[in-house]
Amino acid sequence: MSKVPNNKITYLKEARKLIKNKEKIIKIRKRKRAIRRIVFFSIIIISIFIVLLLKLPYFNINKISVIGNNNITSKEIIELSDICIGNNIFYVNSKKSEKNLLKNPYILSAKVEKKLPNKIVLNITERKAKLYVLNEGYYYIVDENSIVLEKKKNIDNQNLKRLLGANTDEIIVGKVLSFDDQNKIEIIKTLTNIINSSTIAKNIRMIDVSDIYDIKAYMGNLCIKLGDGEKLDEKFNRAFAIINKQDLEGQTGYINVSYDGNPVFFIKK
Repeated sequence: MSKVPNNKITYLKEARKLIKNKEKIIKIRKRKRAIRRIVFFSIIIISIFIVLLLKLPYFNINKISVIGNNNITSKEIIELSDICIGNNIFYVNSKKSEKNLLKNPYILSAKVEKKLPNKIVLNITERKAKLYVLNEGYYYIVDENSIVLEKKKNIDNQNLKRLLGANTDEIIVGKVLSFDDQNKIEIIKTLTNIINSSTIAKNIRMIDVSDIYDIKAYMGNLCIKLGDGEKLDEKFNRAFAIINKQDLEGQTGYINVSYDGNPVFFIKK
């Protein structure tokens, strides 16, 4: 039996390899063409779907709800959001609407929620009015962070405390009150939190931070001298303990708790 020459064997191996590679290349090309067809038709289907979403009346907004608002009317909030009944829900720019809502000083945070197919919920968190600054016959409503929320002619039926010690020449709605000492902002926040957390403290009608080392709070005609801004909660607790023990609420005079020793109080007879 004759042997096949080595060069012929090598040639056959190479030929078989080329055939296999060619078949592999053909399969890859077919696969790529199939993928391109799938992608092409997918794009067409998605495009048709998007057009339908943007054009079908089924996705036109028919209800806008507002939750979390107390000081601002739902109508004002909806107008500020710039979202309208009848608009397609997919055209609503949530981030832009939220940014618009934050232009109102009362709004601390805002979230626009899309409820498919055709409802919008405006979820609002409001700043809470705590204090007021009286200037030239107007009441400037202020929250615990000294942000001016609005300017009003009267504050009937609002349980707000008067604030003394702000620079009344520079009051701008939507901005933080101006002070000669920025430490007053944190002191006011602390005082406000103390007043809100105590039943007896709710009867305080005015706080005075004109002098940061001689802070005062007034409960009717009774002045509570607090001294500087250190340990305000402890000072208030001592003052309230004396008020309760001596039944001083409604009296005229002062209680001095500005130092660490025994408090001194004077009541006008």
